[in-house]
Amino acid sequence: MRIKKLFRQFIVLLKKSRRHQIIFGAAGFLFLTALGLLIFYLVQAGPAALNVINKGEEGSRNNEQGKTAEQDYALPSGTRLLDGMTVPEAESNKLPLAVMIENLSVVRPQSGLSRANLVYEALAEGRITRFLAVFAGTEDLLEIGPVRSARVYYLDWAVELEAAYIHCGGDPYALRLLKQYKMKDLDQSYNGYFFWRKNEMDAPHNLFTKTLLLVEAVDAKGWPDQGNFKPWLFKTEATLDSRPDAVADLSIDFSAPSYAVVWKYDRENNQYLRYNGGFPHLDKNNNEQIAAKNVIVQFMFAALKDDDLAKGRLGMHTIGGDKALIFRDGEVVSGIWKKNYREDRTRFYTEDWKEIEFNPGTIWIEVVPLERAVSY
Repeated sequence: MRIKKLFRQFIVLLKKSRRHQIIFGAAGFLFLTALGLLIFYLVQAGPAALNVINKGEEGSRNNEQGKTAEQDYALPSGTRLLDGMTVPEAESNKLPLAVMIENLSVVRPQSGLSRANLVYEALAEGRITRFLAVFAGTEDLLEIGPVRSARVYYLDWAVELEAAYIHCGGDPYALRLLKQYKMKDLDQSYNGYFFWRKNEMDAPHNLFTKTLLLVEAVDAKGWPDQGNFKPWLFKTEATLDSRPDAVADLSIDFSAPSYAVVWKYDRENNQYLRYNGGFPHLDKNNNEQIAAKNVIVQFMFAALKDDDLAKGRLGMHTIGGDKALIFRDGEVVSGIWKKNYREDRTRFYTEDWKEIEFNPGTIWIEVVPLERAVSY
């Protein structure tokens, strides 16, 4: 009753006083304007603002949401940090070599992709995907490429490994950030000795390098030859009799049919075979079909940038978190990815925040925009 009485008094006051009408009208206008701007921001920001585990571009080391117990990431002696494989101790933690490799349909098959230890695939402009192929640098690959240009979001994946980043030029914003982040930057534009072009192929799709040249570049630049990153967790892979007999294909609709990706499970070898554009995806070096022991679908907010330095370029929320699907042993785990800060390693968890353990061997990460179709 008291509230109704106060409300009636408030209405009477407004009717009698022109001054109060102006004051309260202005206050109401400002409130509605602020509310509208807030709603506009939330819609435009996408998951970075709306998702409780996405803390934005810079992130926060004090994020309590989804906080997990401190994990011991020490691996057994002779375990390669990059992919969990058993190797000589001297080869277990070499500086990762992260190479930008293009995937324009006409350049397939590429060289070296089947021997990468870790691969990120994500859309670039023009609805075409591009790879960041990470090599341990211990295998003598005579040809890697075609090598292409840098993009901003790939930097965040290379930074978390403190990898040498190998590319040819890039968009202006990415080139600026390479210096700002003080990355181990090997740009062919200024380091031509470590690359070559094939005359029988059209530029810019004809640039290649090889392992020995990249290792030589690391030495010439005075970079440490040892890695400095925290590994993921690894487990013993499932035995043959425990693997499922029938497994649906993983299909990803990145854009046009020529960039559609399918992974088919090979039960006998406990691996996933890659198809791209409707055909087996081969490696030119050995004519082998690309395969992975683990395939991750990392869902991520993506949109074209409209600021001056990166206008028209694709941007992605690489820092924060969202949904993930982890495929291994013929099974799929619905989970979450999380990365609080640029230098942090992206971590993958089950829905109840238990960190994922991967099978030793190649890990392939498909970074898929939230709105794109994935079936499995």
